Amino acid sequence: MHQALLRIGPHVIAAGAGLALGLLLARNSGRVPDAPLTVATPAVALEFSAPSIHLPAPQGTAKERIALVFSLGGKQPGQARDADLYQAILALAPEDFPAAAAELPQRLAAYGRGQVGQNKAGLLIEAFMDRWLTLDAPGALQYLAASDILGKIGDAGEKSGLFANPTEVVAAAFRPLARHAPQWTHDWIAAQKPGPERDDAIRTLLDEVARRDTAQAQRFFASFAEGPNRASALQGLVAGMTEIDPHASFDLAMAEPGSNLRDQLLHSVMRGAARLGPALAQELLRRIDRADDRFPAAKLALENLRPAAGDDLLPWIQEESRQVKEFSAYWLYDEWARGVAAIVQGDGCATAAEWAATLSNDPQRVMLRHLAERWAQQNPAALREWLVRHGATLDAASASALRSPCTRDRRQHRTPKGARLRSRELARARCHRERSVAESRAFDPRGVGSGVDLRKAHAGEVRLCMQQDRERGRWPR
Repeated sequence: MHQALLRIGPHVIAAGAGLALGLLLARNSGRVPDAPLTVATPAVALEFSAPSIHLPAPQGTAKERIALVFSLGGKQPGQARDADLYQAILALAPEDFPAAAAELPQRLAAYGRGQVGQNKAGLLIEAFMDRWLTLDAPGALQYLAASDILGKIGDAGEKSGLFANPTEVVAAAFRPLARHAPQWTHDWIAAQKPGPERDDAIRTLLDEVARRDTAQAQRFFASFAEGPNRASALQGLVAGMTEIDPHASFDLAMAEPGSNLRDQLLHSVMRGAARLGPALAQELLRRIDRADDRFPAAKLALENLRPAAGDDLLPWIQEESRQVKEFSAYWLYDEWARGVAAIVQGDGCATAAEWAATLSNDPQRVMLRHLAERWAQQNPAALREWLVRHGATLDAASASALRSPCTRDRRQHRTPKGARLRSRELARARCHRERSVAESRAFDPRGVGSGVDLRKAHAGEVRLCMQQDRERGRWPR
């Protein structure tokens, strides 16, 4: 019997599932779940036939077993619910699947057309399809070819469509098909009318196939390369190839003429490359000549880094920070600095702070300010101790950037539930961060005073903070 591995796919996690025991689904897949930058998440891969897993014998009638699956599918996704749904699908007999598939469109429609309904449907349909194809692939494919289930899932019509935006659900349905029967899936999609309705299915097919058989994926891409679905086919091919040959994937993206599609392809490559390690991400970034392309790619790489134990990220951060500061506007550098601070933790905070305090091209110490604020959240005592040891060697700008996070007592800004925020405390808390902006506006880029009164400039920042908070409903009138 054809066996399959179960895993938790990143698309399912993005849909809000969280981790579940053995839910969802790939044979020989190298993908692991998306996780926070500083947390390593092991791949969850369990075989249906593994002796450690209890495979429940079918209980009750077929109608009762099917009803239980759809009932659990309609519950809010979560670890307990996902485990129960997994067990209920395992308990289905092979002859139950055609009967359940006949009810599938109606049952999925009952979950609702919005995002919540899509999340529930995506979780259920991927596990359902994978198990069915594992037990009886010929029977499943014959049934799907004769029915219109796949077409109904992808229909986004205002009245006839099951979902307002079926992208996630279509991907969930076609991932198992692309893994178990790639050629059948390709032929079924190719037989449909060319147009945007095929985009999600084509992208999913090429993504899954490229992770396992690049040559077959290239052949599939060639069949869609001349039609209206070329962009989605190329997106799937590049995304899948990034997992096994990131250099070839990068070359494909860079070979595309400058356009939004090229940007999307490059971003897809950099997200995947960053997950494979900072060294690879840095190597690919060095091959990007245009500054307008390099900053978004570097930002995506920073957000998706999965550093292993012992990886030193500081040289990579230093090189990219020089590039961003040299070629980008102030607000882009500020955004980059926030991203750097988000991935630095533990002992790395002290090392990064020493580097940021001496940046010659960052006179306002934007990088140091964000690092200090992050460090204060993680370990304020260590930050104060570091400032005591190095305070005498810091310039005025560095000392100013570090002083706010060290001296701020965050507890005084906590407001009991239902209480009104006090405007003076809120202004003080928010405008510590705006002080450097006010100072930078008060002087010209050459360092020659412009004659603007710093006190007035800072007061203007305070008024701006108050106005923004009034608009957001967080300021007492």
